[in-house]
Amino acid sequence: MRLERVWLIYRADSPLALKEARRCSDELEKIGVTTVLGMSGLTADPFPGLLASEPRLPDLAVVLEPCLVLPGISRSWMFRF
Repeated sequence: MRLERVWLIYRADSPLALKEARRCSDELEKIGVTTVLGMSGLTADPFPGLLASEPRLPDLAVVLEPCLVLPGISRSWMFRF
């Protein structure tokens, strides 16, 4: 599988998650992968905006968050497919 587009979702109130998302983005872009960063948290849901504005779904989405947010992500994606 060739990665062409990756979404990197980081926790809104975590400077460390943002730092890691940027680091991942830099590394992926060095090898020709297009990346999009999205902020997620209690009041920030990146998925409606990403789904509406991106031309296609990513090959991979990486979520840099504690697992408590995963049920919300599952709900966002479950009805998309």
